[in-house]
Amino acid sequence: MASPIFRDMFSMPSKPSDASKQETEVPIIPVEEDAETLGAMLQILYPIDPPTIESLMLAGKLVQAFDKYFISMTKLQYHLRSTLNLESSLETAPLRCFSISWKLGLEPEAVRASRYTHSSNLSKMAVAEAIISNSGDLAALVALWDLRYRREESLGNFTDLVQPSTNIVCRIHGQLSVKFSSDRVRRARLKEVLNVPYPTCEDPEHFLGF
Repeated sequence: MASPIFRDMFSMPSKPSDASKQETEVPIIPVEEDAETLGAMLQILYPIDPPTIESLMLAGKLVQAFDKYFISMTKLQYHLRSTLNLESSLETAPLRCFSISWKLGLEPEAVRASRYTHSSNLSKMAVAEAIISNSGDLAALVALWDLRYRREESLGNFTDLVQPSTNIVCRIHGQLSVKFSSDRVRRARLKEVLNVPYPTCEDPEHFLGF
């Protein structure tokens, strides 16, 4: 059986009933999961038509159920990968996508989802607690902070190539002094740029805040 919890549940005696009906009654085992979650879980575990999972809410419920019943998360990877890559899921609930991807061990999906989280305030207690709760791992929050830091630093390093002011020589006007925005202002601008998951750069000077 796919779950040791299921095995033990079915081996437990059912609720006592009338002796005359005991032989014909089907045992009833109460569970907390709703019909949609339980149905999808059974479709994944046993050789029948696989479920179509497009709801991130259902994906989260399945992760919780698999964790609760000690079922290997690898069984979920194939079925939830497409859901976690849906643009609608990433735009509406990027932190949840990241957390679920982390719990399932789907690193490419977790990294992609992290790109959509730059506008989220990771310093808020409620946000941090939700990430840890949904991923089941404090390391997920640390990794998300690290991904954000490295992206900001990578872009910020470009600004270090240009001094706040520099002198250039023009054939017409002679020597000119050009001043750029301060490093602090430029770095703040780059943080805003990263609020877009995949920013484009049509005007380098504007993009880098010069």
